[in-house]
Amino acid sequence: GVEPNELATSFWVGGAVAARLTLRPWLFLAVRGDALHERWGRATPIFFGAPLVGSATATIDARPHERVSFRLEYRHDEASAELYFRGTVAGDGLQTPWAPNSRSQDTVTLGATSWF
Repeated sequence: GVEPNELATSFWVGGAVAARLTLRPWLFLAVRGDALHERWGRATPIFFGAPLVGSATATIDARPHERVSFRLEYRHDEASAELYFRGTVAGDGLQTPWAPNSRSQDTVTLGATSWF
C-alpha cells in the first residue's frame, strides 16, 4: 500500500504463508508465518510502532468428534522495535501508560472449541 501525505509518502508491504498437514483423520498440524514492513517517512505509523513486525505459529489440532476441536498452539512474535512486554514493565496503566520493553514475545495457548 502507498499513502502520499503532507509529510512524506508512507508505504507498507505484507505477506503471509500457511499450511496444514493431516497426520490422522482426526489430527492436524498447521503452521503460519506473516510479516509486515512499513515505512513512514516523517508521518506516524499506520499499523504498529515498529517498521518490521512478524510472527510464526504452529498449531496441533485434535478433533475427537466432528464438532469438537482441542488445539495447542505456540506463537512467536518479533519486531524491529520494542512492542511487547517482558518481566518488570515501567508504568502503572493508570497515570502512566505501560511501556513496551521487548522486541519479541512467545505465547502458548491451549483451547477447546465446539460448534453446532
